[in-house]
Amino acid sequence: MALIPGTRLGPYEIVSALGAGGMGEVYRARDAKLGRDVALKLLPELFAANPERLQRFQREAQVLASLNHPHIAQIYGLEDSTDTPALVMELVEGSTLAEKLTELSRVKSQVSGFPLDEALTIAHQVAEALDAAHEKGVIHRDLKPANVMVTHDGVVKVLDFGLAAVVQGTASSQTDATHSPTLTMAATRAGVILGTAAYMSPEQAAGKPVDKRADIWSFGVMLWEMLTGQRLFDGETISHTLADVLRAEIDFGKLPPETPRVIREMLRRCLDRDTRSRLRDIGEARVAIQKYLANPASAGVTSAAPPQTAGKTSWLTAAAWGVAAVALACAAALGLVHFRERPAVAVPVRFQILPPEQTVFASTGVLSPDGRRIAFEAPGPDGRAILWVRSLDALDARSLPGSEGAIAGPFWSPDSRFLAFGVNGFPGRLKKIDVSGGPLQILCEYTGGFRKGAWSPEGVILFGAQGTGLLRVSEAGGTPSPVTRIDASRQEIQHAGPAFLSDGRHFLYHRASRVQENTGVYVGAIDATPERQSTIRMLATGSDPVYVPSSLSDDGFILFLREGSLLAQAFDGRSQLRGDAIPIAEDVGNLGSYGWFSASPTGALAFRTGRASAATIELLWFDRQGKRLGQLGPRLEYGTSGVQLSPDGKRVVVTKGESTVLSGALGSIQGSRAWTAELSRAIFSRVTPGEGAESSAAVSPDGHIAFTSTLNGPSAIFTGCPAVAWARPNRCW
Repeated sequence: MALIPGTRLGPYEIVSALGAGGMGEVYRARDAKLGRDVALKLLPELFAANPERLQRFQREAQVLASLNHPHIAQIYGLEDSTDTPALVMELVEGSTLAEKLTELSRVKSQVSGFPLDEALTIAHQVAEALDAAHEKGVIHRDLKPANVMVTHDGVVKVLDFGLAAVVQGTASSQTDATHSPTLTMAATRAGVILGTAAYMSPEQAAGKPVDKRADIWSFGVMLWEMLTGQRLFDGETISHTLADVLRAEIDFGKLPPETPRVIREMLRRCLDRDTRSRLRDIGEARVAIQKYLANPASAGVTSAAPPQTAGKTSWLTAAAWGVAAVALACAAALGLVHFRERPAVAVPVRFQILPPEQTVFASTGVLSPDGRRIAFEAPGPDGRAILWVRSLDALDARSLPGSEGAIAGPFWSPDSRFLAFGVNGFPGRLKKIDVSGGPLQILCEYTGGFRKGAWSPEGVILFGAQGTGLLRVSEAGGTPSPVTRIDASRQEIQHAGPAFLSDGRHFLYHRASRVQENTGVYVGAIDATPERQSTIRMLATGSDPVYVPSSLSDDGFILFLREGSLLAQAFDGRSQLRGDAIPIAEDVGNLGSYGWFSASPTGALAFRTGRASAATIELLWFDRQGKRLGQLGPRLEYGTSGVQLSPDGKRVVVTKGESTVLSGALGSIQGSRAWTAELSRAIFSRVTPGEGAESSAAVSPDGHIAFTSTLNGPSAIFTGCPAVAWARPNRCW
C-alpha cells in the first residue's frame, strides 16, 4: 500500500513518492534527527511477509553498505522499527539516464545520441562506479539507464546494487523490455535468468552463471544507446528481446561516424557474446575513455600514444609524482605511474592490465622508452614462456613468435623498435626481435644464467650473465667481451641490472656480495677495463637500479628497492646523490636483485606488488584418470624447475622459498633451498645446511641429487647423496 505524505517510519517522515521498481517503492523522506532529506526504499507489503524476499532486501543493505564511492548512491542505514522495513539512502536530485534518453528522443527531429563528450563523460563515471564495486567482488547484475542517476551538476550515481549475488522470485508480465523489473525465471535447474531483458548479458539470458563481465556487457549496451540514441535490443515482447540478446547481429556501422576508433574497439569488446573474448575488466574501458577525454586530438580517431608531458618537467619533489598505473593480475599487481609534473588540467591515470586469456605473468612488465608499450613474459599456446607486447592505448596484448623461452628481464632498444632477451641453455643465447614483425636475430652466446640488460643510443648492449660479470656486445651481434668482472676478494656473487646514463658512456649496475657493505649500486664506464671499474659503492640496496633522466639537465633519478619500498633518489648523472630518497610505492616485489618495476623517460613507471606475487603452488597427486588422490604439504613458493621423483618413486626433491634472509648476500632478499620429501609422510628435509641460494634441483637415474648454489660465490653445480640416504641427507655433506 502506498504511503501518503506525513506518514512516519521511525525518525523519517514521508514527503513524496519518487518511484517504484521490481525491488520496492522509493519515497522522499525527511530525517527529523539530522534535518536532511533522504530516499527511503520500502519493501512492498506483499514481500515483507516473505522470508526469502526479506532476506534479499537485507542483503541489499549489506551490499550497499560495503560500497563507498562518489558515483555510487550511499546507504545511511536500515530502518526496521516498523512492519515496513526500508533502506535509508542518499537522495540523489536529478534525472535518470532513462529519462534523459527519452527526453533526447523527443527534442531531436531525427534519431541521434548524446554529443560524444557528454556520452563518454557519463560512461566514464559509470565505469568508475563499477570498477569500485568489482574491486570488492560486487556485481550489479541489473545495470540499466533507469538505475543511473545524473545530477543537475552532471555527477553520475549508480543505484540499486540489490541484485548482487541475490536471486529474486517470479517474473513480471510486463512487455516493455527496457523498463521491465528484474526478471528471474526458474527455467531449469541448471540456472536462472536474472536481470532486465534489454540490458542483460547473453549468459544471463541463457540462465548461465555470471561474473563481472555481465556488467561489462550491460555497460556496453548503455553506451551504445547513449551514442546512437537507439536501443540496441528492442523486441516486441520480452521473449523477442531475449532472443535478440542471444543471437541478433550487432551492426557497429550504426555508431556515429565521429566515434573514435579506440572507443569503437572498446565497445566491440564489451559487446562480445563470447565471455572469453569480452573485455575482462571494466577498468580498461574506464582508462580508454579517460585517455580520450584528456586528449581527444591524439586519441580520438586513431590509435594514438598516451599523452606526452607538455613542456619542461621536474622530478625534485614528491608532489611531482602523480599516480597512474598498469597492473598485472596474477595474484599480484603491477602499476604504471606517471610521476612527472603534469599540467594543471591533466588527470592522473591508474589502470590495470590482466594477463592474456588462460595465462599468468612470468614477471613484471618492461616499458618501452617512448612510453607507448609494455612487454612482459607469459606462457604461449604451447606452455613455454614467450614475450608479449601491449600498446597502452590498446585492449589486448599480442605474442611475439620466435621469442619462446625468454628469460625474465627483456629490454628495449632506444628507439622502442626492438626487444632483446636471453634464452638460457648450453650455451645461452642473447636475441633481438622487431616488435612490429621481422626475422629473429641471435646476437651472441653466453654461459650461465641471463641477468637483464641495457641498450645504449650508440648501439652498445650490456647484459649480465651468472658468474661472468657484465658483458658487452654490438647491437649488430658478435662475440661478447667482459666489462666488469666478479671480484672474489670482495666475496661478490653477481653483477646485474645495467642502466645507461644520459651520456651513453657511463652506466649504473648492481653488485651483490656476501659482505653486506659491498652490496649495492655502482657506476661503471663502458670504455674502462674490468680491472679499472670503480669499487666505490654509490647506493646501498639489494635491487638493480632503474635510471630516469631529467628533461631539465643532466640530472636524473635512480629508482631502487629498499625493504619492499620503491624509492627515487636524485642523482647528478655521474657520481653524486642529491637530497633524500623519495618513497614512490610500497610492497613492490622482486626476484633476487631483479626488482619488479620499470620506467620510461616519458615519466611512466610500471611496478608489480610483492605481497601477492609469490607463485605459490600446491603439490598434488592424481591417478591416470585425473582423480585427485592427495596433497604433499601446504601451498608454498616452489622453484620453477618443478618436482623431481626418486628412482623408486617414494621421494621427491624440490626447491622452495625460505623465510630467512641470505645473510646480506643480496640485501634483504629471501632465498630458496633444495629439499627432499618422503611422499608417505610429507616430511621435508634440507639437502644441505649451506647458506647459499639453491635452485634447479635434479635427480640422476642412480638417485644422486644435483643443484646450483651460491654457497661459494657465483652459482656452481653441486651433487649430493644417493636417494637411499634421503631420510637423513645432511649426513652426506
